[in-house]
Amino acid sequence: YQRRVHGDLFLPNKSFEGQRINRRAIQAVMPTVVLLDVSASLLRCVDGLQRKDVLQRGILHFLTVLQEAHPNERVALLTFSSVATVVVPFTTDFKSLRTALYGIQLQDLTDVHAGLAAASDLISSCANCGPCQIVLVTDGRPVGDNPCIVRFPVPIRLNVVACGEPRECNLQLYRHLTALHCGTCQFVASGSVVDIKNAFTQLAQLHFPKWSGHIACGHLSSSIALQPDPFLTVHIAAGSNVLPSVLSIVGFIPLKNVSSIPTLSRHVILSSPDELSGFYGLLYASLRSENAAAVITLSGNSALRYALVVAATLPSPVSNAPRDALLLDVPVPGLELPWLGNLADIILAPTPPPEIPTAVWPVPSYALSRKQYNFSCLEHDLIQSNLGKVVRCLRQAPVRADVLETECNKIKLCATTYRLPGLMELLLRILETDIGEQTDVRLKNILHGVRTCAGELADYA
Repeated sequence: YQRRVHGDLFLPNKSFEGQRINRRAIQAVMPTVVLLDVSASLLRCVDGLQRKDVLQRGILHFLTVLQEAHPNERVALLTFSSVATVVVPFTTDFKSLRTALYGIQLQDLTDVHAGLAAASDLISSCANCGPCQIVLVTDGRPVGDNPCIVRFPVPIRLNVVACGEPRECNLQLYRHLTALHCGTCQFVASGSVVDIKNAFTQLAQLHFPKWSGHIACGHLSSSIALQPDPFLTVHIAAGSNVLPSVLSIVGFIPLKNVSSIPTLSRHVILSSPDELSGFYGLLYASLRSENAAAVITLSGNSALRYALVVAATLPSPVSNAPRDALLLDVPVPGLELPWLGNLADIILAPTPPPEIPTAVWPVPSYALSRKQYNFSCLEHDLIQSNLGKVVRCLRQAPVRADVLETECNKIKLCATTYRLPGLMELLLRILETDIGEQTDVRLKNILHGVRTCAGELADYA
């Protein structure tokens, strides 16, 4: 059994009364951990600066770039040597991260395994934490040649920024770690401040870009941003961390069929204030009124074919006042719903052929009103009634010149609409008989207008 739903989409016809969508505040699901090596080797000098100062400036530059692109991103700062320490837990306060970075103390060895284990424990202690990114910053060879395998509670992406001489760093180990965890390894041989900043800039551009795009339905579109940024959410489970730059709406589906489904990530769709009254506001009002969800096609992603856009009311980040917003829900790949089937199997219903309108009389229908000079039809009694009013007004001319002009205009409109030159000739004879000897200017103008209209209709005939 199949049925058509809004927007020419059809799915198996199985009823389900879904629960209301969870309206909890949306948080980033892919926080970042900065894992800094504080071994004694950072005391070495490069161009008159200690490596500690060089790495600090590089991390400060990275935090600046990250804050500009993702001001609400949660970041934690950990240090490690033979023992790892959580300096700053997950926070969005970048000022506290910068302050804590200046207060680190150097210790002894470079135990990468201890640092990764501490990062794993921190991620485990964070409630509702999803995939996470770890940026490992070091300048030395780790203790031992073990692969530093650590079991993380969630999927992670591990990126390494290493500086120093090649003989000082076990690059093969770091490259092996980044290959295991879908990351990259940035190696800076010179160790200068400029090169370190360039390495962090490349890291931010590669793994922390800012997403911007449009949401569109036909020729209507609105520029939007997503919070949290999809580059920091959808990456491992979906096989790709890129949503298309244009979120195209292909149809609509009743909200009760897709509420409270498992999602890979959820994003607040942000629009500029000047576009809230445009397509963004129109889409929100339509989804709220129809109690429906918009189906978005993800044509550039083979694992995720569709996503959903719903209207929701969320708490304001500034005050407790609620705010209206659109939510983008990216379902789990291969999601199979008992009452709906596989979302990936949604297909467009064939477009029905356009209906051919039957032949109708091309004359518009007019409502008869004293405020309108229109006729709904050509009835003998109606025309006779208007001509009678003209005769009665002429008996009281020029006192009722205004009413006379109104009734003449009604007859002129009827004669012009239905191309009746005989009607205008009859009216003209009546007016010439009674107004011929009148000297009132208004009456002369009425007679001139009727005479002109009668001449035009006679030429047309």
